[in-house]
Amino acid sequence: MRTAWRVAAALVAGLLIAAAAFVGWQSWQTARQVAAFARAHKAYEFPPYLQILGATQDTVTYRDTDGGAPLPDYMALHTSVGGWAETTSPVGADPVQRTIERQAAPPSLAAGQEAWGDVTYFYADPRQGLGLPYTDVDYGAAEAWLVPGQQGNPTWMIFVHGLGGVRAEGLRALSVANAQGCTSLLISYQNDQGSDAGNGYVQFGADEWHDLEQAVRYALGHGAQNVVLVGNSHGGAVTLGFLVNSRLVDKVSSAFLDDPVTDFDALLAQTTNRNRPSWARMLARPITTATIGLDWSAIDYNARAAEVTTPTTIVVGGQDLIVPPAITADFAAAANRAHPGLVDLQFFPNAPHTGEWNADRPRFETLLSARLQAAIAGAGS
Repeated sequence: MRTAWRVAAALVAGLLIAAAAFVGWQSWQTARQVAAFARAHKAYEFPPYLQILGATQDTVTYRDTDGGAPLPDYMALHTSVGGWAETTSPVGADPVQRTIERQAAPPSLAAGQEAWGDVTYFYADPRQGLGLPYTDVDYGAAEAWLVPGQQGNPTWMIFVHGLGGVRAEGLRALSVANAQGCTSLLISYQNDQGSDAGNGYVQFGADEWHDLEQAVRYALGHGAQNVVLVGNSHGGAVTLGFLVNSRLVDKVSSAFLDDPVTDFDALLAQTTNRNRPSWARMLARPITTATIGLDWSAIDYNARAAEVTTPTTIVVGGQDLIVPPAITADFAAAANRAHPGLVDLQFFPNAPHTGEWNADRPRFETLLSARLQAAIAGAGS
């Protein structure tokens, strides 16, 4: 009998050790996935999925070998040999023909090349992409592009790019702000290429909002009376971090967010960690806090939605495979429960991640123009 008890005890102990090892392994692997997702400067690889069948000076014809959703109306095409063209007006399904607005970088598109789409659209910098003069400035935390507006217009737009992104993401918004006569500041921030600040992992606004605060302070010190913040994806999270933490929030008249990350845990559950159990994500939190510094409570903007008091427009894409629209809708609902009418949530059914401008340019520009015009009117009152 004593031997049987010993065997049973050994089996139970073995099972407990195995269970603990499994739990530990799941939690550690989940934490590694989170760290990989949050790593700054990571090289994004976009495998070519378009086969160019033919091209002229004015048109390009291609076949989509990936079988995904059709590309939106305005789309830049990168080629595997280094070309870049701004294209629009797709015709047909298989193959597709698009009008070339501008071949922004040689070599020209040609039959036999492989390519992929890019929602950033405009090429390089404000001068090359839009023909606008600009100055490289140091706003206190990092570098930025400063694009002057009309003299006497005291409203500034500050643009914050997304994870692994570049300032050129903001050229679409810049074209709208410039048309309204606003001065624009398109910023880099900690953990960007060329920045010595940060620990190499993005913090989804928990730390980066300090950089945005310095950008707002720079604008106020150079003539701005009020500011409109525009943030893409992770840049939207940085903007939300500012809105719930900064003492300068009263200087910001409104915000315009494009597919913002409002709930990092929910995002991971549907993307990077979708094959991990929920308990593994919870147990991974202290690991990621210790290893890469993530402050999970600080970046749960869905839970902090009531702290946002700045009028905000949020655009979300129905084809977004990175930030599921339902997560953003939850944030908007929570903010509007606390402050009715504060958040205007606009759904673009055919838009990919941060591709609302590309899918419906007139509607996007109307929405952003409305925020800028309201800010200009408020500054003059």
